[in-house]
Amino acid sequence: MEKENTLKIDEREITLKNFQGNLQIASASCLVHLVGENKIKHVVLLQTESLTFDLQDQSKLQLEDLWENLPNKFEVTIYSHNHTELDWSLAINLQNPLEMSIINNLCGNQNHNKLRIKVVNDTDFSCQIKTIGHIQKQTQENVFLEELKGLASKTTNITFLPQLIVDSDSVTANHNATIKCFDEEELFYLQCKGITKPEAKKLLKEGFINRKRKP
Repeated sequence: MEKENTLKIDEREITLKNFQGNLQIASASCLVHLVGENKIKHVVLLQTESLTFDLQDQSKLQLEDLWENLPNKFEVTIYSHNHTELDWSLAINLQNPLEMSIINNLCGNQNHNKLRIKVVNDTDFSCQIKTIGHIQKQTQENVFLEELKGLASKTTNITFLPQLIVDSDSVTANHNATIKCFDEEELFYLQCKGITKPEAKKLLKEGFINRKRKP
């Protein structure tokens, strides 16, 4: 089996062109310029507090990842210039308190941004995810789609704070957020099959994270 490409980044700023593989980021803050078609499979954050993706004209970024053990406070900023595509599916399995911001800036024309976030919280820690989609003035034919989903126990906390700032009338923009608790009937059914409650919750977590979005 071919070993996956992993790039370790120690510097504060780097340019990637047609990159495919994993990123390991060691700097406290990092600005990643993206050129061409890029597919990032996994991002490892080593004490990173802020991460910025800068999509240059006619570039693409596909990222489907599961994040755990994040810093307590973390910020992601995205700049999309002209004719770019962003397809980001992010799952977060909470392991510690988290206050996270994701800021999408559509700076140019004919950009297509899709952001899907799933958060699982079965801990005593609080989780707050703030998202901002900013479609800037005098931009044309942009698409911004955002979907936030949470799965929590009855005693745990997930807070979504989605915000749209639309300064252009030539845009398709939509966002939605839903949070649900573990289904007690599903847990009971699995336990009737001889599965312990912790294992049953683990199965429901994995199903929630891995469930594909409907076309």
